[in-house]
Amino acid sequence: MEAIAATITALISGAAGEAGKSTWTGLKSYVTTRWGHDSAPAAALTAAEEAPADPGAAQTLAGLLHDAADSEPDAADWLNRWLDQAATVANASGTANNTIAGNANVRTAIQGYQFNGDINLT
Repeated sequence: MEAIAATITALISGAAGEAGKSTWTGLKSYVTTRWGHDSAPAAALTAAEEAPADPGAAQTLAGLLHDAADSEPDAADWLNRWLDQAATVANASGTANNTIAGNANVRTAIQGYQFNGDINLT
């Protein structure tokens, strides 16, 4: 679910440019076609669009998509294909969107996109 939320955040923040807008439009079209304009997923999608800096909005939408994928094989297939495309678009600039969320108890975290060489923690 974290990967879904991170991808949504990258797309709605505008970080992915025009390709990201197109990918986001694809998600909107799928959600409204599959569940309707007055559905919980559609409302979560609108909330995420209206509050791109709010990680909770992206998490809510990601949770609904994840739940749909868990219960509907067709939704899982579509979401996996969309995530493959969206992740490529979202990270096309060479940036990474790393998130530590929830009740994580983290002492040391190294997050990044591409590491070259050794990483030593002492």
